Amino acid sequence: YYGMQTFDQALLAHVQKGLVSMEDALRAATHPHDFKLLVASDGQRSTSVEQVMEPQPTAA
Repeated sequence: YYGMQTFDQALLAHVQKGLVSMEDALRAATHPHDFKLLVASDGQRSTSVEQVMEPQPTAA
């Protein structure tokens, strides 16, 4: 979206660079619960086509 990012995305980048602690980030996040999900997904917000198209392992 034209290179824009949300506040929480920018905050995540600072956490990943070690500039902001996770504790401070959670206090400052727009939506702390959503921020935790963003951190858990390593910043990925949705499923990509590549992930959908990856072959799934079959049970033996």
